[in-house]
Amino acid sequence: MRIIYFTVYLVCFCCSFNLFSSTSFRTAFLVTEQRALAEPNQLIEELVITQAAQRISTTEHAYNNTLLARLYLFKGDIARSQSYFELAQQQLPKDDDWIQGYWLMYRSVFSLEEGLLPESIKQIRLAQNAFIQANDLEMLVQAESIEGALLLWQEEYPKAIEIIENAYIEAKTANMSSTTMLYVYDSLAAYYSTMSLFEKGEQYAVLARDLASKTAMLSMVCLLSISYA
Repeated sequence: MRIIYFTVYLVCFCCSFNLFSSTSFRTAFLVTEQRALAEPNQLIEELVITQAAQRISTTEHAYNNTLLARLYLFKGDIARSQSYFELAQQQLPKDDDWIQGYWLMYRSVFSLEEGLLPESIKQIRLAQNAFIQANDLEMLVQAESIEGALLLWQEEYPKAIEIIENAYIEAKTANMSSTTMLYVYDSLAAYYSTMSLFEKGEQYAVLARDLASKTAMLSMVCLLSISYA
C-alpha cells in the first residue's frame, strides 16, 4: 500500500487583485485575505454582515462568498462551503475574467474534496484560461502549481512535474511574489514526497516554511492524502 501526501493551499493571500480598479480596493481585499488565518471566525461574521449590505458590487459579493466557502472548507463544514461556492457562482460577473478564475481555482480544491478529480482538473485549467484573459501571470502560475499537485492524484507523474517545473521557471524568471513561490515550493515538495524522494521533498517544504517566516507571511494549508494498492 502506497500513500500519496501532498498539500494544496486552501486559503492564502494573493498579491495581485486585477479585478479592482482602485488601489484602496486592492489593499482592502489583500488585508481581508491576510486576516483569513489570524481571525477566521471573526472574519466569517464580518463577511456575512458585509454580504447583507446593498452597496457592494456583484464582484465583491462573489469574492466574499468564495472566501467564505474556503473558510468553511478549512473548518470542515462541507455543507456550508458548498452552499457558499454555489452562491458565489450565481454572482460571478460574465465580463470579469479574474473573479471567474479565482472562483474556479478554489472550487477545484472543493471538487477534489468531493472526490470529483476529473472535474477538479477541468476547473483548474479553466481558471488558468481566465487568468490568461485577465493578464494576471501570478495567479496563472499559482493555478498551474495546483494543477501539478492535482495530477499526482491521477498518477500522471511526468506531466505533473513538467507543469510544476514550468511554473517554477516562470515564477523565478519574472521574480514573482513570495505568495506564488509558496505555491510552487509546496507543489514541488508534494511531487518529490509522492515519488518517495523524501529528502528532496523536505528541502522544498523547508524552503516554503522559511519563505513564509522571513516575509512574515501566513498561509493556511490542508493536507490531503490518498491511498491505493
